[in-house]
Amino acid sequence: MRTIASLFGRSPFGPIQAHMSKVASCVDLTKQVIDFYLAGQFDKVAELRPRVSDAEYKADLVRDDIRNHVPKSLFMPIDRRDLLELLITQDRIAGCCERTAHLLSLTSFTIPGTLVDQLQTYVQTNMEAYKLSHLIVEQIDELIEYAFSGSEAEKVKDLVEQVARKEYEASKLGWQFLGALYSEEGELNKAQFNLLQRLIDELGMVSKLSELVANQVRMTLERK
Repeated sequence: MRTIASLFGRSPFGPIQAHMSKVASCVDLTKQVIDFYLAGQFDKVAELRPRVSDAEYKADLVRDDIRNHVPKSLFMPIDRRDLLELLITQDRIAGCCERTAHLLSLTSFTIPGTLVDQLQTYVQTNMEAYKLSHLIVEQIDELIEYAFSGSEAEKVKDLVEQVARKEYEASKLGWQFLGALYSEEGELNKAQFNLLQRLIDELGMVSKLSELVANQVRMTLERK
C-alpha cells in the first residue's frame, strides 16, 4: 500500500483522495446501520456500530498522516492551508457518521410508520450530496491537468451546483420531518424523541459539509 508521503510525490491531491475514500467507508456503513435500524434489525445495528467507529478511526489515521507529511513549503498548485481546510471538512463528515451510528445503538424502538418514509428520503438525499462531493474530489487531478478550464471545469461547476441543490432539498426535508415528528410527540417517550431530533441534526450535517467540500474544491481550483 502506498504511503501518504509517496502520494504527495505524485500529486498534492492524492492524500486528500485517499482520505475521502476512508470517509466513504464511514458513509456507506452508516447507511447500512440506518437501514437495519428502520427494518427493526437491531442486532445488526449493534454488530455494525463498531465497524463504523473503526472506519472513522482509519480516516483519522490518514488525516493525521497527511498533517505529518504535508511539507511546510511545497511547490504545488494549491495553498497548503486550502489543502488542510479541505481535509478537516472531509474528516468532519466521518465524525457525523460515527455519531449517527452511536445514536442508533443507544436505544431500540420501532419508529412510527408515518415517519419512516420521510426519514428514508431524508437519509438518501443527504447521502447523495456526499456522493457528489466525493466525485468532485476524485476529479481534482484532471482539473489541474486541464488548468480548470473548458468542459471539465464546467462539469465540476455543475456538480458543485448539484451538491448545493441536494443540500437545499435535504434541509427542506429535515424541517418537514421535524414537523411530522412534533405531531407524533405524544407517541414517543423523551429518549426516542430526542434521538430522532439528534439523528436529523447529524445527518443534515453530512449534506452541509458535503456542500462545503464542493465549494472548497471549486474555490481552491479557481485561485490556482
